Amino acid sequence: SRLGSYFSGPTESPKVRMILAKASRIEFVVTGSEKEALLLENQFIKRHKPPYNIKLRDDKDYICLKIDPSHPYPRLVMTRRIKADGSRYFGPYSSAQAVRDTLKWLQSIFPLRRCSDRELANRTKPCVFHQIGRCSAPRAGLISEEEYREIVEQAIKFLEGKATGLIRELKSKMQLAADNLEFERAAWIRDRIAAIEKTIEGQKIVAASFEDKDAVGIWREWGRVEVAVLSVRGGKLIDARSMGFVDRGWTDEEVIEALLQQYYSGRLVPDTVLLPVLPPNTAPFEEVLSERAGKPVRIAKPRAKEDVELVKMATENARELMYARRDREKDFEAMLERLKSRLRLPAPPRVIDAFDISTLFGTFSVGSRVRFTDGEPDRSFYRRYKVKSEAYDDTARMAEVLARYFERERDDMPDMILLDGGKGQLRAAERVRDSLGLRVPLVAIAKGRGEGEPDRFYIVGRANPVKLAAGSSEYRFLQRIRDEAHRFAISYHRKLRRKAGLASVLDEIDGIGPKRKRALLQKFRTVEGIG
Repeated sequence: SRLGSYFSGPTESPKVRMILAKASRIEFVVTGSEKEALLLENQFIKRHKPPYNIKLRDDKDYICLKIDPSHPYPRLVMTRRIKADGSRYFGPYSSAQAVRDTLKWLQSIFPLRRCSDRELANRTKPCVFHQIGRCSAPRAGLISEEEYREIVEQAIKFLEGKATGLIRELKSKMQLAADNLEFERAAWIRDRIAAIEKTIEGQKIVAASFEDKDAVGIWREWGRVEVAVLSVRGGKLIDARSMGFVDRGWTDEEVIEALLQQYYSGRLVPDTVLLPVLPPNTAPFEEVLSERAGKPVRIAKPRAKEDVELVKMATENARELMYARRDREKDFEAMLERLKSRLRLPAPPRVIDAFDISTLFGTFSVGSRVRFTDGEPDRSFYRRYKVKSEAYDDTARMAEVLARYFERERDDMPDMILLDGGKGQLRAAERVRDSLGLRVPLVAIAKGRGEGEPDRFYIVGRANPVKLAAGSSEYRFLQRIRDEAHRFAISYHRKLRRKAGLASVLDEIDGIGPKRKRALLQKFRTVEGIG
């Protein structure tokens, strides 16, 4: 029906006019149901990246807490990936710091283990966290599996928003412990109750029902569209997220369809999604979301007063977040102009590729490339390089990595290349670049010479470093990019070292050939894991 509407008569939508002007033919695929068509459409959008489709980019990373109830001694861990693996996921959290703070608090109240499965398997004595009351030391025999499971269930109840019922349960257990003259246990439970009550005092109730809901709001202004999603869990507003993009004439219904397709891919799905407008057919979206959530999911316009207020609040958030985003973009544009001027660039550096080398005494030498587009990491362009030559120093290694990069990516050069290093790396990069006839600007960032000294920035054609005010937005921006390239290189370097260490041990064992060795490496990753 959507495609047919494009040919039903004159349209005012610039997007539709552009599509019709450029389209040469129509191809179609027959599917068995609307749900299958929706899933296939989503796959085609991801594969072909059509320029006239809405691409929603969340303004925050999606982080949640995960616990695996099937493990004898489950633990809470941070994760950015949601899988259908039987684990329970809780969130979303607005930042890594927010989830770390939550996890730290939970571990102080619910003393679940912190150590990894490998560490747990080898542990026989209580850890230091047990000494300060933040781990129940399950492998040291200080708590039974049933008692540990009880703590796990209490933590899950709290994360589900069932704090009131949990408090009643704990008060009952406290009274029972006191009646049995187990005063230490009663005092421990009393302290946990007090900590939980203190936490929930500051949480505002925005919904009388304890149903998990997402409320969506849309705001249009200045030729842009802002979509805000408010997450309500257990009756409490826990997060607000927004996505903004240039308005190309999409209707509100098309924006909502894109949201339902993209936003909940790899995210926790609530019981109800409240929308300001409904797509023409909600049934296939409800079916897909219900399948992902493992429970019935309802898509609806608000009717109850509290739901109407939630969508109204989401719309207000969309407006305010658009204004805030516009202010940030103005500040960002001004920063790019300052970088252009200070670093003598031909254009503002909207796209920056950064490189770093990681090595240990010349072994397992690797390089990394990260890309930042409009100030944000673009992970689809991240690359890892294993240094192939017997390069004797970081300068030669950087030259090898850049030569391979330039050869492969010469038709997709960024506005600027940032090198982790000093004059040596810059000169090596300049030689490689010039030998290939390229003109991409090069900048090197080197650590300060002494403790507390600011980083130095070098550009081609200037002997002395360019001074950027330490603490300025442009200074911190380039540091952030350099640190991300360094992190990416270090992670690859460590991975290769772990693999090599395990492989060398397995080579000494009779009866383990290349195929079995590869399977063991993929399964256990470490010698301790195999043991």
